[in-house]
Amino acid sequence: MSIERPSPPAATVFGTASPSSPEQREKYVRAERSAQRSGASPAPGHSELFQCLFENAPEAMLMLDNRGRILLLNRSAEQMFGFEREELIGEPVGNLLPEPLRTRLRALRHPYQAAARPAEACDGREPIWARPRDGEPFPVQVMLRPVNIDAGHCVLASLRDVSERVDLECDLRQAQKMETIGQLVTGVAHDFNNLLAIISGTMELVSGTLPDVEELRDDMDTLRAACDQAATLTRMLLAFARRSAVEPQLIELDRAIENQAPMLRRLIGEHVQVQLQLGLGPWSVRIDPVQLEQILLNLGGNSRDAMPGGGTLTIATSVVHLSASDSRLLPNMAPGPHALVTVSDTGHGMDRATQERIFDPFFTTKPVGSGTGLGLATVQGMIRQNHGNIWCDSAPGHGSTFSILLPQAEQPAEKAITVVEPERSGGRQTILLVDDDPHVLRVTRLMLERSEYSVLAANSGAEALELVAGHEGPIDLLLTDILMPKITGPQLADRLRALRPGIPVLFASGYAEPPPEEEASLEAGARVLIKPFSIRALIEAIEDALET
Repeated sequence: MSIERPSPPAATVFGTASPSSPEQREKYVRAERSAQRSGASPAPGHSELFQCLFENAPEAMLMLDNRGRILLLNRSAEQMFGFEREELIGEPVGNLLPEPLRTRLRALRHPYQAAARPAEACDGREPIWARPRDGEPFPVQVMLRPVNIDAGHCVLASLRDVSERVDLECDLRQAQKMETIGQLVTGVAHDFNNLLAIISGTMELVSGTLPDVEELRDDMDTLRAACDQAATLTRMLLAFARRSAVEPQLIELDRAIENQAPMLRRLIGEHVQVQLQLGLGPWSVRIDPVQLEQILLNLGGNSRDAMPGGGTLTIATSVVHLSASDSRLLPNMAPGPHALVTVSDTGHGMDRATQERIFDPFFTTKPVGSGTGLGLATVQGMIRQNHGNIWCDSAPGHGSTFSILLPQAEQPAEKAITVVEPERSGGRQTILLVDDDPHVLRVTRLMLERSEYSVLAANSGAEALELVAGHEGPIDLLLTDILMPKITGPQLADRLRALRPGIPVLFASGYAEPPPEEEASLEAGARVLIKPFSIRALIEAIEDALET
């Protein structure tokens, strides 16, 4: 995402009265033209070599007299500012720059004339904005050097366009800000999932002991719905931070969009017409179907809100081939064939300032209480998690178009086969349960005991090792949290395998991808149970681990 640079103060080129008279300006122009015809230097003491180097320098070069008027300029200066040199010679250099810089240069110029070394007027961290004849202002880096000639003291000013560097610095700051937000979001979502595990687990345990009363059932349903909404919110947070569990599959994109269209129409309502223009055919991409559903629902919901009086939502697909130059312009995109999905609406559109922020987390244009600001940030996170890219084109009164690029899958999509397994009910194996959160430990222990497992519960890795040392019977499985102080889950698993070779291990975590701590990194193929989990999900994960 590009960052809008602050607009420099308005200035009009040659908007102030020139201190030089018409006769003086004509004198400068005649000297310059004579120097060009004869190859001689227009000012005494300037050699022909200097003239050649000055004229062909890649940077814009201006020679100024002791009053700040332009004596000479080179071809690069003409191209930078869009003026012919006859228009600039004899003019104050400050007329090419915004007013604040004119004052600054006047204060800096005189000390530089007598200085023994060059001095820099701008180091790029606080760019100076130059104003060309036509076009937008641009940041420049200015270096002033004293030059002594027979006619007196002059100043040689070199100017470098640093627009690209300023843009890169803005992008870097934005990337650093997003990385920091992502780390914060990951920590919050992980801790929040622990709380949800306690709430949902306790609720599931209690619901089995309550009398069958309709009011109680309604209350429990309300609690379950609230837990489901909270779990969805944390999934959105983790998707934004790219730390959520995903199960990419090979799917035919056109068929998947067509299958989701009825649900999308129900979400949007009858006042908006949904049109499909699918042109991929049997073209496959690799993406988590649940993520694809969330992407389309988020974009469709935003389009619905942008068309309160009705309109048209169009979803189109096509094939595009990215060249090497195209992929350089799109982050994390490789050259080759890609699926292009466009989601367009006829809504009120967005101005440029809004477009610059739509993918920022927690930014929303909706009223307070009606939006989290995570929708488009989540969409962007999921698409990038699947090696794709997304951008938006919009204008007030002309609707919005979101374009999504996804790489082509290497092999055709396979038909999904659904296998219905009998519901599992647990067993009488011994489980070593370890979690540093005492509330999560208690709830999980009760869930295991309710499912007729024998449980050895420990609040830390050290306590778990003590239990193992004093337990003479078998231990069938280690169920441990990943992030724990002093001894992490993976470290505990390694030590326990040394004591009980071949023991199966099941990790529990608030997010699926390995955490950033090196000590808590997981080995390939490690089984992870995502919090919050139900009793059934817990039993299924344990039995899957015990069967292998």
